[in-house]
Amino acid sequence: MNSSPDNNLPDNNQEDSSNPPSKPWKGSWQQILALVYNVVLLLAVGAAACAVLRHKLPCWFYAVDAVEELVICGLLGCTGGAIYCLMGVYKHACRENDWHDRWLPWYYIRPVVSLVLGIVSYIFLKAGLLVLTSAQPEQTNTFVFYALAFFAGMSVEKFLAKLNEIARTIFGIGKKPKNDDHRP
Repeated sequence: MNSSPDNNLPDNNQEDSSNPPSKPWKGSWQQILALVYNVVLLLAVGAAACAVLRHKLPCWFYAVDAVEELVICGLLGCTGGAIYCLMGVYKHACRENDWHDRWLPWYYIRPVVSLVLGIVSYIFLKAGLLVLTSAQPEQTNTFVFYALAFFAGMSVEKFLAKLNEIARTIFGIGKKPKNDDHRP
């Protein structure tokens, strides 16, 4: 008896009736375009991040200390969004085969929204409206900003829910109004 760890795997020479033979993926032009768009976007974001971090941009770009961190946070947010979109293409076009063209704009818009939310996450963390550590925002490790920006881009819906929660707290939305009827 063979005692290899692969004993539970089906033999490639036998047909498995529960798993039909896989066919090569032949995506529609919309699926391929969404895939290419997000891969090219990731490459462009990587190139932009390299330019920023290697100080290859004009000197005015680096005049304000926070600009570099702000831009990197935006790029990391965009990276998170593009990765999420690539996972969506894989999931819906390849694995589950339930692709719907009505979601196509989402594959183009989400990385842009993620870029903006990466920047917003930096601003809110710097302002102290989002608290992740007990340290003051000025003392917070830069990588905390970067990680939050990536997660904000990757998890847009949850990050927007958190921002909505912050807005409700700041503006008192959702609290029951006092019964101070000052009408004459």
